[in-house]
Amino acid sequence: MGGIILAGTSSNSGKTTITIGLLRALYNRNVNVIGAKVGPDYIDPAFHAKACHKDCVNLDMWAMDNACINSQISYIQSRGDVAIIEGVMGLFDGAADGTASTAHVARKTRYPIILVVDVFGQSTSIAATVKGFAELEDDITISGVILNRTGSPTHTKILTDALTKYVPHIPYLGALPRQDEVVLESRHLGLVQADEISDLDSLLEASAKWIETHIDVDTLLKLTKNTVCETPTKPTPIAPLGKHIAIAKDPAFNFIYPHIIHGRENAGVEISYFSPLKNEAPNPHADSVYLAGGYPELYAQTLSSNGVFKDAMHIFAGQDKPIFGECGGFMVLGEALINASGVSHPMLNLLPVITSFEKKKIHLSYRKITTLTHSPFGKKGTVLKGHEFHYASIVSQHRTPDTQDFFNIEDALGGKQEIAGLKKGSVYGSYMHLIDTL
Repeated sequence: MGGIILAGTSSNSGKTTITIGLLRALYNRNVNVIGAKVGPDYIDPAFHAKACHKDCVNLDMWAMDNACINSQISYIQSRGDVAIIEGVMGLFDGAADGTASTAHVARKTRYPIILVVDVFGQSTSIAATVKGFAELEDDITISGVILNRTGSPTHTKILTDALTKYVPHIPYLGALPRQDEVVLESRHLGLVQADEISDLDSLLEASAKWIETHIDVDTLLKLTKNTVCETPTKPTPIAPLGKHIAIAKDPAFNFIYPHIIHGRENAGVEISYFSPLKNEAPNPHADSVYLAGGYPELYAQTLSSNGVFKDAMHIFAGQDKPIFGECGGFMVLGEALINASGVSHPMLNLLPVITSFEKKKIHLSYRKITTLTHSPFGKKGTVLKGHEFHYASIVSQHRTPDTQDFFNIEDALGGKQEIAGLKKGSVYGSYMHLIDTL
């Protein structure tokens, strides 16, 4: 299988827009193409999936062990002939301990790196940028360059002349002019979600045309390189909650890693979906419920008033069926969620916690996670890896006789230990997004 990695010089260099445009362009050429994303991200992969009609998995060199990474590479190889892997931040940026960068993934997969450079406000200095990235580390090779956000044909000529003069050995694959029609709207956790864009297919087609017009796609395809997946693989990264898991999935709850779902399916677990926003109850035959992360704060009033959903969740909890809430799901399990305007909306009241967006504060870090109690994920002391990414804060959390702390967490450097999350009966929740088990 051939593949390439689209890496940026920084965040917001245009990687996602170029990736989805390229995926759709290749899909339109009837190429069996698949996307993947470096690092812990839910939103970009959803665009990948819409562009080429295949699940997009994550490649996370910090949160996944070697066997789990191999499983994701194997998945990619089994479902596509060409893989387009979108990097994270800049090429050499990653976790605080220096791992999990796009360069790290390139070393693992041996896929060629195509450097995407946002050239707005630059001219000849572009050559210094590209040369610096190409020469920073001896085992990293830049196999091609794409220029993004060029201003005019004259601007493009100045840029390409500089590349020809100073880095002639690195193939120039094209320059993408600034184009409002293919700009993706952003929100506080990243892009606006793919399912929220009513004319997404038109945007994808415009992106594909933009790519085909300005990028030498044929040359880019010739740069793709095969790789071999190592063994062993890890089919089940996180222990399933039960034998039949009802998963909340809609615009409020959709931060779900495909590799977690694949792992549960590989373990023979039955999966059913329901929409709390549509006031749906979990499948009554399910033996467990997963409330994924997402944007419940945007729909707090609706969720608060959806009695069928709320009553069903209390019935599940009363039947001692495991319920796990992750980040946004954790907030909904609480007593109330306070939105950015300071309005408090009653939630499920299954955990004694109140969360708020009134004073936004970013919480962003990889997390090493150790369970403090027996749970569906394993016995007390089970070690997992994941990440924390939210703007909400806990404004009230009280203990009841049947409430326990759930996790001890550490950051990527092994410091800043904290207690996080709660367990009450068969209900578990925290802000942590779980990725793999050590």
